[in-house]
Parts: sequence; structure tokens; C-alpha cells
Amino acid sequence: MKANHFLSEETASGNGPVMAVMTLVILGALLFVGLSVMEGISDSTALTSDDTFYNASTSVTSGVEDSFGMSGTLMLIVIATAILGSLIGILVYIR
Repeated sequence: MKANHFLSEETASGNGPVMAVMTLVILGALLFVGLSVMEGISDSTALTSDDTFYNASTSVTSGVEDSFGMSGTLMLIVIATAILGSLIGILVYIR
């Protein structure tokens, strides 16, 4: 019953930015765990550069490393969205 109240429209209406940040944190944690497991598998097995899993692991790891440069931009976008949503909410309330 309480879980349904948490997800109800009245309670969740003001929690959009909070839920967005929580989603990003959870996705980041899952990504970190997945990459750690994949790296552990790659290190524990004797993979060579001819193996498909080795190539996939290297590709994913380099892609994630390249995307860390965009994390600052992502946080700025999240903050700007939260500010814009708050301002729109204030303007709608004033009307």
C-alpha cells in the first residue's frame, strides 16, 4: 500500500529531478559493476587479441573511457533541466 502511495501522481509530481538523478546514479553503479565483472573475466582467462570477447571488452572499455569526458556536460544538463522545470512550475503556479 505504501509503495503505491510513493508512486502515486500526487507524491511523484514534484520528484521529477530527484528521480532523474537517482536513475543516473543507479545506471552508473550498474555500469561500474558490469564493467568490473567483464574486466575480471577478461583478466582471469587467457584471452588473446584474436578472441571475440577480448575485442568486445576492449571496445566497451575504450568507449566508456571516452564518454567520461561527457559526464560534466551531462551533469550540467541535468542541473539546467531541474532549474528550468522548477521555473516552469513557479510560472504555472503564479498563473
